[in-house]
Amino acid sequence: MKKSAIISLSIFSIIALALISFGIYFIASAESSSNWIKTSAKVVSYNIVSTYSQRRIKSVYDIQIRYQYSVNNRTYTNQTISFGKGKTLKGGFNDRESAMQWLDASKFSMHKIIDVYVDPENPNKSLVYNGVNFITYIPLMIGLVFLVLIVFAVKSSHNIN
Repeated sequence: MKKSAIISLSIFSIIALALISFGIYFIASAESSSNWIKTSAKVVSYNIVSTYSQRRIKSVYDIQIRYQYSVNNRTYTNQTISFGKGKTLKGGFNDRESAMQWLDASKFSMHKIIDVYVDPENPNKSLVYNGVNFITYIPLMIGLVFLVLIVFAVKSSHNIN
């Protein structure tokens, strides 16, 4: 095997292992959020963010909210939705008006009371949706795909030689 191929495979191996490690950590963190404390929060602000979608070849609009809750008589503000979704509550709207209509009709409109899940060990951390979801598995899946491709590349190089 050529030196350049060995270097490339080494780099991809490091990337694969990093993605797999992060993926396992991410899934474990999301899973542990299933045990977080449920409390009430108030939606205190929202933001409609324009992002460019390469898939749609145009701008799309995502909704982000900020919510406030209290734990042990201390008030916290956060905007994390879930592990995997980050700060985006709902995305992919074609225009700002559609996003606003969805938000106004949802349980997340201004001043509404919503349920959130708070990390009992660190009340600064909270989520609107706790637990594992499909997006949580993506880093692990990408890392495993890289690993499979590396194994095939190594096997193929041995068959050529």
